Amino acid sequence: MKIERSIRTGGRLCRILLSDEPQALLEAYASGRAVVGVEAGGDPWRFKGIPYVIPEFKDGEDWLLERILRRHLGLPWIITSTDRLLIRELVPSDVFRITEPVDPIFSNPARLTDYIKNQYGFYEYGIWALVRREDGALAGLGGLKNPELPQELWHCLTPERTWLELGYHIFTPWRRRGYASEAARAICAYSHEELSACTCALIRAENNASRQVAEGIGMKLMRPEGQKELSADSEHLLYVRCC
Repeated sequence: MKIERSIRTGGRLCRILLSDEPQALLEAYASGRAVVGVEAGGDPWRFKGIPYVIPEFKDGEDWLLERILRRHLGLPWIITSTDRLLIRELVPSDVFRITEPVDPIFSNPARLTDYIKNQYGFYEYGIWALVRREDGALAGLGGLKNPELPQELWHCLTPERTWLELGYHIFTPWRRRGYASEAARAICAYSHEELSACTCALIRAENNASRQVAEGIGMKLMRPEGQKELSADSEHLLYVRCC
């Protein structure tokens, strides 16, 4: 069975093919079309080479197909929005809007292009652009990554849960305006609601501003195993949130 769907994205009407026939999908995909495999009770492994597969035709909701089309067309996903911010995937041209020191990945055109392709394409989460809805200004970066924690802090995370690490960087002109809390709260909600993951944040002990943000959005300070109180010489602190 084959179904053609029309979805509007990026300012134009695009078509996408849904089918439970692997050969039809492979031929359409090879010709440059956007496709979605439909298991329909069959073996999902028969769709090898097809980027997206859903259980049934009814699961092809417009919002999902729009995201699949955007990935196919190289357009950024709109992750979520707040009262003042639009949180979206980065695009290569964002590198020219970042004018202060950040991770070299985001300030090098070639590395950012690779990041967009590989990080978003594989994980479907990462560090995103925090865009002011009022004027389109890039207010900072923020998002989720796989946790990178000191060994002694891994014990603070419940192993039965999926964990992602929250990170953000608000650019200097937009600091002290509440954007960090607004973005962090929305990103944590997305982590829970869309990715079924709990969120942690590794914060330098002397970074009082980030600690206040974490505590303000309901994150809990954890202690390494066996410690009743935090060590006075702790370099990093771990905050967690499970919605």
